[in-house]
Amino acid sequence: MCRNNQLEYIFSEKELYPRARELFFLMAGFSEKNPPSIYQEEEIFLVQQAIASKLHIVMEAKKIQHYEFYSRYMILEEERFEYNIPLQSYKEQITGVYAYFVSSKEIDITEQNVARQLYGDIWQNAYLDAAREASREMLRLYTGHVVSQGMAPGFYGIPVENISNLFRLLDTKRAGITLEEGGYMKPEKTVMGIYFTLRWDLNIFKRDCSNCFAKGKNCEFCMRKL
Repeated sequence: MCRNNQLEYIFSEKELYPRARELFFLMAGFSEKNPPSIYQEEEIFLVQQAIASKLHIVMEAKKIQHYEFYSRYMILEEERFEYNIPLQSYKEQITGVYAYFVSSKEIDITEQNVARQLYGDIWQNAYLDAAREASREMLRLYTGHVVSQGMAPGFYGIPVENISNLFRLLDTKRAGITLEEGGYMKPEKTVMGIYFTLRWDLNIFKRDCSNCFAKGKNCEFCMRKL
């Protein structure tokens, strides 16, 4: 649904499953050379079915009306975001800026055994990332422009604390998303960031991990490596 320069959508499990399945096996470390055992396949299938029946993922992408780029920071509406990339040099190629979130309803898997809890968490991450990829494609179709990879606090030199700036740009309350003490979001399976629409296909972020605040943690889940 589109309203007031916002793109909103509720994903169905069926439309996300093909990509989520690919991401699940990558995240879980399985491959043609390292396939799951028959027992593992049964467990994976049972967990996926349980997750699928409860899945509820929503997205929102809001057009930013006012934006300015400088050498070390940008202004979106009245919010300031610092960064360590030369974004200013690409400002002529940037045609628009969108703040976005993708959020999945909490699914309780604590009563499952350890293996199923692990598979359940990976499945939820896989569906969330599949929804994020689908959101980017939807925004491309909606705007008719190339859409950049997502930019978010904790990456490219943007302080993690800037997540509160994004909250002020988006209608998170209506979606039931809250920011807890310490910068944690609820529901836990929520991602939030910034997309840029571009005049042509251009990698404005490059492949530089030096400014990633994750400092090597969870690299196996990084979308750039999948």
